[in-house]
Amino acid sequence: MPKKELPRFELAVEGAEGVLAMDELSECHGLVCGLLSAAPDTDEARFRVALRQSELLASSAPLVDELMDGLLRISRDQLDDAEMGFELWLPDDNETLGNRTRCLAQWCSGYLTGLAEIHGARLADLSEQVSEVIQDLSQISTANVEGGDDDAEEDALMEITEYVRVGVLLIREELRTPDKQDTIH
Repeated sequence: MPKKELPRFELAVEGAEGVLAMDELSECHGLVCGLLSAAPDTDEARFRVALRQSELLASSAPLVDELMDGLLRISRDQLDDAEMGFELWLPDDNETLGNRTRCLAQWCSGYLTGLAEIHGARLADLSEQVSEVIQDLSQISTANVEGGDDDAEEDALMEITEYVRVGVLLIREELRTPDKQDTIH
């Protein structure tokens, strides 16, 4: 089955102009991925409630609602992809390093919000490895760039982005694993 792809980020920014900024779009994707990691059956209604509660989407706009519904469906498909085709929805390399870093930070913030929305108390019971990933995501969510766009910083951002992507898959897998006390029939 061909991999479902997210819409081009730059086109989404243009379509959401006036409703959601670039970093807010990234945060929306992080939020839905956090919700789906914790509760794979998250539907459009629950996602919209989470968007309103996080103050990302205060009012309804048909184009943005359609974009968010598609984001939910594609994100679910990507997270379920056996080939690990999950991608973070972030601006491409044409955007400045500072903007891409801010978007990654907001993505992580949204992800942690979505995860806590459903599994807040249970997060303390996760493995040490997953707890470390969550702590790292929390630190990344506060990232700020105060430098140029040199190759070392570009490489670091690419490595951090890949770490986040793999970390999300690890968290999701652990949340899907039945508790040791559960009996499987």
